[in-house]
Amino acid sequence: MLRAIYSQYSCRKLVIDAVEQIVTFVFMKSLALAVLLTSAAFGQTNKTDIAIHCVSLPGDVVGGQLCSALRLAVAKSPRYEEAAINPQGWQLRLATMGIDGNNGTAVSMTLVYHAMYVVNTVQVCGASVIPDCAQGMLSDSDDHIRLLEKAVKEQMAKQTP
Repeated sequence: MLRAIYSQYSCRKLVIDAVEQIVTFVFMKSLALAVLLTSAAFGQTNKTDIAIHCVSLPGDVVGGQLCSALRLAVAKSPRYEEAAINPQGWQLRLATMGIDGNNGTAVSMTLVYHAMYVVNTVQVCGASVIPDCAQGMLSDSDDHIRLLEKAVKEQMAKQTP
């Protein structure tokens, strides 16, 4: 009786493992295609679109300045350009709250690809270092984007016969 149950379990496990591999392969191919399409694989542009969504609490002047500085950092970037909306690509979502008598802002930044949360960071930016803070946020996001693109390419290379 136990052998029959174990045998049935083994067969189910083999089938489930095979299905998981197929689903993973199809998902990774779709993700790779999406990454390549949004990273200018067809030469239509040299820059990757990235949407920036900022929400600051009322009275958070420094948070508004941070959002403007991030937009400026993207505009100066050789790798990215701001997209008005980009639901099928990269997005930076920021929520800010003024702190220390409006001498700084607390910011939560989330990097999103399609509907997938890639990374979330929380930090404090002082009013005197807003451009540096914005550039650091873009640089950190760029690191995560590159890592994801590299991982997708490596996974595709492993799965391509």
